[in-house]
Amino acid sequence: MVLKFEPVKVMKPFKLVEHLAEAASIAVHPKGKIYATGGLDDRVLIWDYSTGSRKKVIRGFGGMALSLAFHEDGSLFVGGNGSILRIDVETGETLSKFTGLKGFVYSICVFSDFLMSGGQDGRVRCWGLDGEKIWEKQIDVGSVHCLTKLPDSSLLIVGERPHFHVLDIQGNLISEIPAHRDSISSLAVHPGGVLVATGSDDGSVSIWKNGLWYSLKHFNCEAPVTSLAFSPKHSLLAVGRKYENAILLDWSKPKENFSDISDSQGVTSFVWSSTGNTLFGTLSNGTVLGWGKKPKLKIEKKKEKKKSSKKVEFLTEKPIKEVKGNPFKVFTGNKIFKN
Repeated sequence: MVLKFEPVKVMKPFKLVEHLAEAASIAVHPKGKIYATGGLDDRVLIWDYSTGSRKKVIRGFGGMALSLAFHEDGSLFVGGNGSILRIDVETGETLSKFTGLKGFVYSICVFSDFLMSGGQDGRVRCWGLDGEKIWEKQIDVGSVHCLTKLPDSSLLIVGERPHFHVLDIQGNLISEIPAHRDSISSLAVHPGGVLVATGSDDGSVSIWKNGLWYSLKHFNCEAPVTSLAFSPKHSLLAVGRKYENAILLDWSKPKENFSDISDSQGVTSFVWSSTGNTLFGTLSNGTVLGWGKKPKLKIEKKKEKKKSSKKVEFLTEKPIKEVKGNPFKVFTGNKIFKN
């Protein structure tokens, strides 16, 4: 089957920054202007969207930076190989280190006073912000591919199973929901908190009613799903697909309505700008692209100096005549004097 793409929204690509190996994750600062991307080159790039300039390069995450999440105070949590680091993005200094993890950390979810992590060993861990482990629990999903918080502070978890789990913040199971035919690779929560999207290796995307957990819509995307992101302003869901270009899905339409996102083959993660006018994605070839509205460079206007009210006297024996049409120049003899 070949998908028929309809122009939901025109998304023109532009390049932002580039990693030396696969770019794996992206996160946006709470203030919305600074972004961070992590890659398999063991680097985190901090860059300014308003100018398109790279601000800082931070290294040292056990070989790769797989998962990123900003805290509300602006610090950045980075999940790598066997550890999580909390980084000051201005100085690059490590504020705290989380150890005792086995394997890769695929996902981080940050709350005000603690954070959750999940990864290769299939365990979900709750941590204090200083790196102290509060609790851990084995979840029946194999490796934890993704976890995210819901508006009521419960936790949604997916992995190598066709169902997802909902836990409370103490790690107690609230619900276990059958969802797809194959493992669930990605999650997204709508900014309004009412909708949740799940994407699977079976090539399907489902949209769920949060709390009631019944499926509102089910879409066949014809390729394994790698990432999902709801637009904060429009009824659009960005869907990354393995080996194929990503697509925009209009979930408000009664029928399947897709639009191709150009030059997006190999997208590993997505995030929207706060305005919903721009979509950012990391790619397996290391590049970080934007689609949609490209930011204009802001040029600061210089403040004009107030004109002096004092009169300038010229030492000359000849009478001074004003040159018509130019109030800033006076003429005397063969010389021009500027006020």
